[in-house]
Amino acid sequence: MNELIKKYEVEFERFAFVEIEKLKNEGQRQDAIELIDLVLKTLPDSENLKSEKNSIQSNKPIALVDIIKIDSSHLKWGSTLFTDSFGNSYDNWIRFEATKSLVPYAVYNIDSKFSKLDAVFCCGTDTRATAKHTIEFYLDNELQAVERFEGQLKTTQPRVISVKLSGAKTLSIRAYSSENGYTYCYLANAILSP
Repeated sequence: MNELIKKYEVEFERFAFVEIEKLKNEGQRQDAIELIDLVLKTLPDSENLKSEKNSIQSNKPIALVDIIKIDSSHLKWGSTLFTDSFGNSYDNWIRFEATKSLVPYAVYNIDSKFSKLDAVFCCGTDTRATAKHTIEFYLDNELQAVERFEGQLKTTQPRVISVKLSGAKTLSIRAYSSENGYTYCYLANAILSP
C-alpha cells in the first residue's frame, strides 16, 4: 500500500510541475505560487515544491530605476508620477538630457539575472518640439547596439519597446538628440524580467 501511495505522490508532483511551468511561461507567477501552496497541502514534505516556490518568489520582475547603476551621465530618474507629452502617466522613469554632441548614458549591473527589458520610449512636456531622439541598448560593453529605436518626437506616440538581455552581465543605455541645445527623452516603466 505504501508503494502505491508513493507512486501517487510522485505522479501528482510531476503533474503539478507541468502546470506550474505553464503558468510561469504565461507570466502568471502568482497563480503558480498559489498552485504550489495548494499542492503542498497534499504533499507537505515536498522539498522540490518548496524550492520551486522560493525560486519563483525570489525571481520577480524589478523596475530598472531600482537597479544600482555602475556609471551614468546626464540623466535623472525617479519613482514619482511622470506624464508624457500625450498625457500618459508612469510611476517610474529615466530622463535622458541630450544634445547633438552630448550623449547621456547609464550602465547597469544586471548580472545575468534578467531575460528582457520592457519599457516605454517617450517624450515629455519639457521636450523640444523639433528634437528627434534615438535610444540604444548595449549588452556587456559590446561596440554595436543590440537594439536601436529612432525618430521619437514630442508629437510621436510613445513606443512600447522590448529588449532581449540573453544572460548579459551589464546593460548600457545611450540616448541621442538631433538638437544643438538640451532636450529630454524618457524611458518610462522600464521593467526587467527574469
